[in-house]
Amino acid sequence: MNVGNVPYFMKTYLLKKQKYLSNLGNPYGFNLRIYLIIKYFLSIIFFIISIINKNNLIISIFILIVTFYIPNILIRVYKNNEKILVIKDLRNITNSVIISLSASLTLYEALKSSMFVVASPRLRKEFEIFIVNYKANGYSLKSTINILKQKFMYYEMELFASTLLNSEIDGNILQSLEKFNLILDISYSKYLSKENSKRLLYLTLGTILSLFNIIVIVMYPIFIEVSNNLQFIFK
Repeated sequence: MNVGNVPYFMKTYLLKKQKYLSNLGNPYGFNLRIYLIIKYFLSIIFFIISIINKNNLIISIFILIVTFYIPNILIRVYKNNEKILVIKDLRNITNSVIISLSASLTLYEALKSSMFVVASPRLRKEFEIFIVNYKANGYSLKSTINILKQKFMYYEMELFASTLLNSEIDGNILQSLEKFNLILDISYSKYLSKENSKRLLYLTLGTILSLFNIIVIVMYPIFIEVSNNLQFIFK
């Protein structure tokens, strides 16, 4: 979407949102145009339709708010799902590079061979571009790793980039990557613990709702019968 002809006060917002979506790989096919259509145009259309059909302002406002935030919710879900994939892939990359460097391979050779352990399609594509640029720029990490980091705005990726950059300066890459791997293990364990807590919460809520439904199904006929009997008694 060309934002060159829009007013200046909107251009900054649109360019920032366009870069944000692009760096996420345009999740669910959300380019800037689709994002704006869903967030603003469709939310207003649904609001108007709801007003016409329901004639209820509160429900219509609720529909407007939900539709307005649907793209944000979907993107948040995408980011949460992608983050764990990135953490797992970074662990695989780091382990592969450590093994390769221990076998006296160069960093370029180690990074190139580690590309094949990447499961995330988006990370694999960007990581391959990073390796090509790394070689094309005279094996300089400083001019290439930041581009990869900007594509994946996660703490673990930022730490991975910093680890490689610092190790390029001090020359102690193997030890730095081993320390980084320990941090990744902690991050992955925390994520798994958080996910298990969520599953337990959902399971508990599901059990409570199921029990409530059972109670309603069992008690409703009894309640109706008791109500009818009381009405008969007090006639």
